[in-house]
Amino acid sequence: MTVDGEKNVLFLGLQTYSRFGGIQRFNQRLVSALLSVVGPDRLTAHFTQDAPTDIPSDMSICVTGFGRKKISYIYQSLKKSLSADTLILGHINLLWLGRLAKLVHPKLNIIMMAHGVEVWNDPAFRKIRFYEPYLLRKLDRIAAVSAYTAGVMQREFHLPEALFTIFPNTVNPEVDAEHHPSAPPFALAVSRMDEHDRTKHLDQIIRAMKLLPDHLSQTRLVIVGDGVLRPDYEALVAENGLTERVEFAGRVSEERLLELYQTATQFVLPSSKEGFGIVYLEAWSHLLPVICSVHGAAPEVVSDGVDGYAVEPTDTEALATAMARLFDEPDLAADMGRKGAEKMRRSYTTDTLNRNVAALLAKRSAQ
Repeated sequence: MTVDGEKNVLFLGLQTYSRFGGIQRFNQRLVSALLSVVGPDRLTAHFTQDAPTDIPSDMSICVTGFGRKKISYIYQSLKKSLSADTLILGHINLLWLGRLAKLVHPKLNIIMMAHGVEVWNDPAFRKIRFYEPYLLRKLDRIAAVSAYTAGVMQREFHLPEALFTIFPNTVNPEVDAEHHPSAPPFALAVSRMDEHDRTKHLDQIIRAMKLLPDHLSQTRLVIVGDGVLRPDYEALVAENGLTERVEFAGRVSEERLLELYQTATQFVLPSSKEGFGIVYLEAWSHLLPVICSVHGAAPEVVSDGVDGYAVEPTDTEALATAMARLFDEPDLAADMGRKGAEKMRRSYTTDTLNRNVAALLAKRSAQ
Protein backbone atom coordinates (compact mmCIF):
# COMPACT_ATOMS: atom_id res chain seq x y z
CA MET A 1 0.00 0.00 0.00
CA THR A 2 1.46 3.36 -1.04
CA VAL A 3 0.34 6.96 -1.04
CA ASP A 4 -0.35 8.72 -4.31
CA GLY A 5 1.97 11.60 -5.04
CA GLU A 6 5.03 10.01 -3.42
CA LYS A 7 4.97 12.23 -0.36
CA ASN A 8 8.03 12.67 1.82
CA VAL A 9 7.07 12.19 5.46
CA LEU A 10 8.93 13.30 8.57
CA PHE A 11 7.87 11.88 11.93
CA LEU A 12 9.12 13.54 15.14
CA GLY A 13 8.75 11.75 18.44
CA LEU A 14 9.87 11.72 22.03
CA GLN A 15 11.45 8.69 23.71
CA THR A 16 9.97 5.62 22.01
CA TYR A 17 12.29 2.65 21.62
CA SER A 18 13.91 2.75 25.06
CA ARG A 19 10.81 3.10 27.23
CA PHE A 20 7.73 0.96 27.92
CA GLY A 21 4.32 2.57 27.59
CA GLY A 22 1.20 3.02 25.49
CA ILE A 23 2.43 6.04 23.50
CA GLN A 24 5.75 4.30 22.92
CA ARG A 25 4.08 1.18 21.51
CA PHE A 26 1.78 3.37 19.41
CA ASN A 27 4.75 5.28 17.94
CA GLN A 28 6.59 2.07 17.10
CA ARG A 29 3.60 0.68 15.23
CA LEU A 30 2.91 3.98 13.52
CA VAL A 31 6.46 4.30 12.22
CA SER A 32 6.32 0.71 10.95
CA ALA A 33 3.05 1.52 9.17
CA LEU A 34 4.51 4.69 7.67
CA LEU A 35 7.46 2.66 6.42
CA SER A 36 5.04 0.23 4.77
CA VAL A 37 2.88 2.96 3.25
CA VAL A 38 5.44 5.51 1.98
CA GLY A 39 8.57 3.36 1.78
CA PRO A 40 12.06 3.79 3.27
CA ASP A 41 13.17 6.37 0.70
CA ARG A 42 10.41 8.79 1.67
CA LEU A 43 10.21 8.32 5.43
CA THR A 44 12.42 9.90 8.07
CA ALA A 45 11.74 9.49 11.80
CA HIS A 46 13.63 11.33 14.53
CA PHE A 47 13.43 10.51 18.24
CA THR A 48 14.85 12.39 21.18
CA GLN A 49 16.15 10.49 24.25
CA ASP A 50 16.46 7.25 22.27
CA ALA A 51 20.10 6.37 21.66
CA PRO A 52 21.18 5.03 18.26
CA THR A 53 21.64 1.61 19.88
CA ASP A 54 17.97 1.62 20.96
CA ILE A 55 16.73 1.66 17.37
CA PRO A 56 15.96 -1.81 15.94
CA SER A 57 18.32 -2.73 13.13
CA ASP A 58 15.49 -3.20 10.65
CA MET A 59 14.31 0.37 11.30
CA SER A 60 17.68 2.14 11.23
CA ILE A 61 17.35 2.81 7.50
CA CYS A 62 14.89 5.60 8.25
CA VAL A 63 14.85 6.05 12.05
CA THR A 64 17.42 8.08 13.99
CA GLY A 65 17.77 8.28 17.76
CA PHE A 66 19.44 11.46 19.00
CA GLY A 67 19.79 10.49 22.66
CA ARG A 68 20.43 13.59 24.75
CA LYS A 69 21.60 15.69 21.80
CA LYS A 70 18.61 18.02 21.80
CA ILE A 71 20.22 20.76 19.69
CA SER A 72 21.17 18.22 17.02
CA TYR A 73 17.62 16.78 17.16
CA ILE A 74 16.11 20.21 16.59
CA TYR A 75 18.56 21.26 13.88
CA GLN A 76 18.37 18.01 11.90
CA SER A 77 14.58 17.93 12.20
CA LEU A 78 14.19 21.48 10.89
CA LYS A 79 16.66 20.75 8.11
CA LYS A 80 14.79 17.60 7.10
CA SER A 81 11.45 19.40 7.20
CA LEU A 82 12.55 21.53 4.24
CA SER A 83 12.28 18.49 1.96
CA ALA A 84 9.20 16.99 3.62
CA ASP A 85 5.62 17.22 2.39
CA THR A 86 4.07 16.09 5.67
CA LEU A 87 5.33 16.44 9.23
CA ILE A 88 3.78 14.22 11.90
CA LEU A 89 4.27 15.29 15.51
CA GLY A 90 4.13 12.37 17.92
CA HIS A 91 3.39 14.45 21.02
CA ILE A 92 1.95 17.84 21.95
CA ASN A 93 5.30 18.71 23.60
CA LEU A 94 6.70 19.00 20.06
CA LEU A 95 4.07 21.50 18.95
CA TRP A 96 6.49 24.41 19.12
CA LEU A 97 8.99 22.55 16.92
CA GLY A 98 6.25 21.94 14.39
CA ARG A 99 5.51 25.66 14.32
CA LEU A 100 9.19 26.43 13.63
CA ALA A 101 9.14 23.91 10.79
CA LYS A 102 6.05 25.61 9.35
CA LEU A 103 7.82 28.97 9.44
CA VAL A 104 10.77 27.66 7.43
CA HIS A 105 8.52 25.62 5.11
CA PRO A 106 5.08 27.30 4.88
CA LYS A 107 3.62 24.65 2.56
CA LEU A 108 4.42 21.85 5.01
CA ASN A 109 1.36 19.77 6.00
CA ILE A 110 1.49 19.24 9.78
CA ILE A 111 -0.41 16.55 11.67
CA MET A 112 -0.26 16.01 15.43
CA MET A 113 -1.08 12.74 17.17
CA ALA A 114 -3.22 13.04 20.32
CA HIS A 115 -3.49 10.17 22.77
CA GLY A 116 -5.00 10.87 26.19
CA VAL A 117 -4.18 12.71 29.38
CA GLU A 118 -1.32 14.64 27.78
CA VAL A 119 -3.95 16.64 25.84
CA TRP A 120 -6.82 16.66 28.34
CA ASN A 121 -5.69 19.70 30.36
CA ASP A 122 -5.67 17.57 33.50
CA PRO A 123 -3.82 19.54 36.23
CA ALA A 124 -2.64 16.29 37.82
CA PHE A 125 -0.81 15.34 34.64
CA ARG A 126 -0.29 18.21 32.21
CA LYS A 127 -1.93 21.65 32.06
CA ILE A 128 -2.45 23.68 28.91
CA ARG A 129 0.45 25.96 28.04
CA PHE A 130 -0.60 29.46 27.09
CA TYR A 131 0.56 29.24 23.48
CA GLU A 132 -0.94 25.82 22.68
CA PRO A 133 -4.52 26.77 21.69
CA TYR A 134 -3.12 29.17 19.08
CA LEU A 135 -0.57 26.70 17.72
CA LEU A 136 -3.07 23.83 17.66
CA ARG A 137 -5.42 25.90 15.50
CA LYS A 138 -2.53 26.36 13.04
CA LEU A 139 -2.20 22.60 12.50
CA ASP A 140 -3.57 21.00 9.37
CA ARG A 141 -5.00 18.07 11.31
CA ILE A 142 -5.08 16.42 14.73
CA ALA A 143 -5.25 12.62 14.71
CA ALA A 144 -6.89 11.58 18.00
CA VAL A 145 -6.91 7.96 19.09
CA SER A 146 -10.51 8.16 20.32
CA ALA A 147 -13.64 10.26 20.03
CA TYR A 148 -13.32 10.86 23.76
CA THR A 149 -9.87 12.45 23.42
CA ALA A 150 -11.04 14.51 20.43
CA GLY A 151 -14.03 15.76 22.41
CA VAL A 152 -11.97 16.75 25.43
CA MET A 153 -9.49 18.64 23.23
CA GLN A 154 -12.28 20.47 21.43
CA ARG A 155 -13.67 21.61 24.77
CA GLU A 156 -10.43 22.42 26.58
CA PHE A 157 -8.56 24.08 23.70
CA HIS A 158 -11.64 25.57 21.96
CA LEU A 159 -10.90 23.78 18.69
CA PRO A 160 -13.24 23.04 15.77
CA GLU A 161 -14.45 19.48 15.25
CA ALA A 162 -13.35 19.62 11.60
CA LEU A 163 -9.71 19.73 12.70
CA PHE A 164 -9.90 16.15 14.04
CA THR A 165 -9.59 12.69 12.56
CA ILE A 166 -10.19 9.63 14.73
CA PHE A 167 -7.14 7.42 14.44
CA PRO A 168 -7.49 4.42 16.78
CA ASN A 169 -4.73 2.33 18.26
CA THR A 170 -4.00 -1.04 16.71
CA VAL A 171 -2.06 -4.21 17.50
CA ASN A 172 -0.50 -7.01 15.51
CA PRO A 173 -3.19 -9.30 14.05
CA GLU A 174 -1.92 -12.53 15.63
CA VAL A 175 -4.34 -14.19 18.06
CA ASP A 176 -3.58 -17.22 20.19
CA ALA A 177 -5.09 -20.39 18.71
CA GLU A 178 -6.39 -21.44 22.13
CA HIS A 179 -6.26 -20.42 25.75
CA HIS A 180 -5.44 -22.57 28.78
CA PRO A 181 -5.91 -20.75 32.11
CA SER A 182 -3.83 -22.05 34.98
CA ALA A 183 -5.21 -23.57 38.15
CA PRO A 184 -5.73 -21.95 40.55
CA PRO A 185 -6.92 -19.11 38.29
CA PHE A 186 -5.49 -15.61 38.42
CA ALA A 187 -6.35 -12.13 37.20
CA LEU A 188 -3.67 -10.16 35.37
CA ALA A 189 -3.04 -6.41 35.56
CA VAL A 190 -0.29 -4.64 33.59
CA SER A 191 0.59 -1.04 34.42
CA ARG A 192 3.37 1.33 35.31
CA MET A 193 3.27 2.57 38.90
CA ASP A 194 4.46 6.15 38.51
CA GLU A 195 2.87 8.87 40.63
CA HIS A 196 0.38 9.85 37.93
CA ASP A 197 -0.67 6.21 37.48
CA ARG A 198 -2.94 6.23 40.53
CA THR A 199 -5.82 6.54 38.06
CA LYS A 200 -5.10 2.99 36.88
CA HIS A 201 -6.77 1.98 40.18
CA LEU A 202 -4.50 -0.95 41.01
CA ASP A 203 -5.44 -0.29 44.63
CA GLN A 204 -9.08 -0.97 43.83
CA ILE A 205 -8.22 -4.28 42.20
CA ILE A 206 -6.38 -5.27 45.37
CA ARG A 207 -9.38 -4.29 47.51
CA ALA A 208 -11.69 -6.21 45.16
CA MET A 209 -9.62 -9.35 45.72
CA LYS A 210 -10.42 -9.04 49.42
CA LEU A 211 -14.16 -8.93 48.63
CA LEU A 212 -14.26 -12.07 46.50
CA PRO A 213 -16.47 -14.80 48.02
CA ASP A 214 -14.92 -17.53 50.15
CA HIS A 215 -15.14 -20.18 47.44
CA LEU A 216 -12.73 -18.05 45.37
CA SER A 217 -10.14 -17.78 48.14
CA GLN A 218 -7.59 -19.64 46.01
CA THR A 219 -7.72 -17.12 43.16
CA ARG A 220 -4.74 -14.84 42.67
CA LEU A 221 -3.81 -11.46 41.23
CA VAL A 222 -0.58 -10.90 39.30
CA ILE A 223 0.50 -7.28 38.75
CA VAL A 224 3.14 -6.59 36.10
CA GLY A 225 4.94 -3.26 36.26
CA ASP A 226 6.94 -1.16 38.68
CA GLY A 227 7.34 2.37 39.97
CA VAL A 228 7.25 4.63 43.00
CA LEU A 229 3.74 3.53 44.00
CA ARG A 230 4.68 -0.12 44.40
CA PRO A 231 5.53 0.15 48.13
CA ASP A 232 2.09 1.68 48.76
CA TYR A 233 0.38 -1.17 46.95
CA GLU A 234 2.50 -3.77 48.72
CA ALA A 235 1.49 -2.22 52.06
CA LEU A 236 -2.17 -2.36 51.01
CA VAL A 237 -1.80 -6.03 50.16
CA ALA A 238 -0.30 -6.73 53.58
CA GLU A 239 -3.01 -4.73 55.37
CA ASN A 240 -5.70 -6.83 53.68
CA GLY A 241 -4.01 -10.14 54.39
CA LEU A 242 -3.48 -10.88 50.71
CA THR A 243 0.27 -11.50 50.68
CA GLU A 244 -0.19 -15.09 49.50
CA ARG A 245 -2.67 -14.15 46.78
CA VAL A 246 -1.18 -11.03 45.16
CA GLU A 247 2.10 -11.24 43.25
CA PHE A 248 4.08 -8.18 42.20
CA ALA A 249 5.96 -9.46 39.17
CA GLY A 250 7.75 -6.16 38.50
CA ARG A 251 9.16 -5.55 35.05
CA VAL A 252 9.21 -8.82 33.18
CA SER A 253 10.66 -10.13 29.94
CA GLU A 254 8.50 -10.42 26.83
CA GLU A 255 8.60 -14.19 27.26
CA ARG A 256 7.34 -14.00 30.84
CA LEU A 257 4.62 -11.50 29.93
CA LEU A 258 3.44 -13.78 27.13
CA GLU A 259 3.29 -16.70 29.57
CA LEU A 260 1.17 -14.65 31.98
CA TYR A 261 -1.25 -13.60 29.25
CA GLN A 262 -1.58 -17.18 28.08
CA THR A 263 -2.34 -18.59 31.53
CA ALA A 264 -4.45 -15.81 33.12
CA THR A 265 -8.22 -16.04 33.44
CA GLN A 266 -8.99 -12.36 33.00
CA PHE A 267 -7.31 -8.99 32.42
CA VAL A 268 -8.25 -6.24 34.86
CA LEU A 269 -7.39 -2.55 34.59
CA PRO A 270 -10.26 -0.19 35.51
CA SER A 271 -8.28 2.91 34.55
CA SER A 272 -10.24 6.16 34.57
CA LYS A 273 -7.73 7.98 32.36
CA GLU A 274 -7.45 5.82 29.25
CA GLY A 275 -7.20 7.80 26.03
CA PHE A 276 -7.92 4.61 24.11
CA GLY A 277 -7.15 1.33 25.87
CA ILE A 278 -4.59 -0.56 23.82
CA VAL A 279 -4.00 -2.86 26.78
CA TYR A 280 -7.43 -4.36 26.21
CA LEU A 281 -6.61 -5.14 22.58
CA GLU A 282 -3.43 -6.86 23.71
CA ALA A 283 -5.39 -8.93 26.24
CA TRP A 284 -7.90 -9.91 23.57
CA SER A 285 -5.09 -11.13 21.34
CA HIS A 286 -4.53 -13.76 24.04
CA LEU A 287 -8.27 -14.56 24.28
CA LEU A 288 -8.69 -12.88 27.68
CA PRO A 289 -11.90 -11.15 28.77
CA VAL A 290 -11.21 -7.67 30.12
CA ILE A 291 -12.48 -5.38 32.85
CA CYS A 292 -12.18 -1.65 32.15
CA SER A 293 -13.59 1.58 33.54
CA VAL A 294 -16.77 3.37 32.49
CA HIS A 295 -14.67 6.54 32.29
CA GLY A 296 -12.34 7.74 29.54
CA ALA A 297 -12.23 6.14 26.11
CA ALA A 298 -12.19 2.48 27.18
CA PRO A 299 -15.98 2.04 26.67
CA GLU A 300 -15.43 2.98 23.00
CA VAL A 301 -13.35 -0.19 22.72
CA VAL A 302 -14.90 -2.59 25.25
CA SER A 303 -18.56 -3.56 24.87
CA ASP A 304 -19.88 -4.09 28.40
CA GLY A 305 -21.23 -7.61 28.87
CA VAL A 306 -20.05 -8.75 25.44
CA ASP A 307 -16.25 -8.88 25.37
CA GLY A 308 -15.64 -7.64 28.90
CA TYR A 309 -17.08 -5.52 31.67
CA ALA A 310 -16.99 -1.75 32.17
CA VAL A 311 -17.26 -0.77 35.84
CA GLU A 312 -17.10 2.32 38.01
CA PRO A 313 -13.51 2.01 39.32
CA THR A 314 -14.32 3.48 42.73
CA ASP A 315 -17.11 0.91 43.24
CA THR A 316 -15.05 -1.89 44.74
CA GLU A 317 -18.03 -4.20 45.12
CA ALA A 318 -18.97 -3.85 41.43
CA LEU A 319 -15.38 -4.57 40.44
CA ALA A 320 -15.28 -7.62 42.72
CA THR A 321 -18.60 -8.86 41.28
CA ALA A 322 -17.26 -8.64 37.71
CA MET A 323 -14.03 -10.40 38.66
CA ALA A 324 -15.92 -13.11 40.56
CA ARG A 325 -18.21 -13.81 37.62
CA LEU A 326 -15.27 -14.31 35.26
CA PHE A 327 -13.57 -16.58 37.80
CA ASP A 328 -16.82 -18.51 38.41
CA GLU A 329 -17.89 -18.93 34.79
CA PRO A 330 -14.96 -20.11 32.63
CA ASP A 331 -17.21 -20.65 29.60
CA LEU A 332 -18.42 -17.05 29.82
CA ALA A 333 -14.85 -15.80 30.21
CA ALA A 334 -13.73 -17.82 27.20
CA ASP A 335 -16.64 -16.56 25.08
CA MET A 336 -15.90 -12.93 25.99
CA GLY A 337 -12.24 -13.43 25.16
CA ARG A 338 -13.10 -14.88 21.75
CA LYS A 339 -15.50 -12.04 20.97
CA GLY A 340 -12.84 -9.52 21.95
CA ALA A 341 -10.34 -11.22 19.66
CA GLU A 342 -12.85 -11.13 16.81
CA LYS A 343 -13.40 -7.40 17.34
CA MET A 344 -9.67 -6.78 17.50
CA ARG A 345 -9.08 -8.63 14.21
CA ARG A 346 -11.97 -6.83 12.57
CA SER A 347 -11.15 -3.25 13.57
CA TYR A 348 -7.82 -2.85 15.32
CA THR A 349 -5.01 -4.62 13.44
CA THR A 350 -1.97 -3.39 11.52
CA ASP A 351 -3.89 -3.78 8.25
CA THR A 352 -6.37 -1.22 9.57
CA LEU A 353 -3.48 0.96 10.71
CA ASN A 354 -1.91 0.93 7.24
CA ARG A 355 -5.22 1.96 5.67
CA ASN A 356 -5.69 4.70 8.27
CA VAL A 357 -2.17 6.02 7.65
CA ALA A 358 -2.76 6.18 3.89
CA ALA A 359 -6.07 7.95 4.44
CA LEU A 360 -4.56 10.39 6.93
CA LEU A 361 -1.76 11.37 4.54
CA ALA A 362 -4.27 11.83 1.73
CA LYS A 363 -6.58 14.12 3.72
CA ARG A 364 -6.61 17.78 2.87
CA SER A 365 -5.93 20.41 5.49
CA ALA A 366 -8.82 21.31 7.77
CA GLN A 367 -7.76 24.97 7.55
